[in-house]
Amino acid sequence: MAAKRRRFGLVRRLPSGRFQASFVAPSGIRQLAPTTFRTKTDADRWLSAVEADLSRGTWPRTVASGGLSSGDDGNSDCLSSSPQLGV
Repeated sequence: MAAKRRRFGLVRRLPSGRFQASFVAPSGIRQLAPTTFRTKTDADRWLSAVEADLSRGTWPRTVASGGLSSGDDGNSDCLSSSPQLGV
């Protein structure tokens, strides 16, 4: 059976074994998740939460600011209403 393609975003496995999630913003720029994920399911859930936020017209804080700020260690909640997954 062929692998099912995501309709939103991309999840890839890194050499470390962790997973990186990303998506192309409406501006056409690829946005990476603020952290990597332990499992593919966690990365998929993060993308689903981002997709839902975007469909409501709200942007996750780290995406709206263009990424992590210099003082952000990546451990803060990247989706204010959703728990951080897989970190």
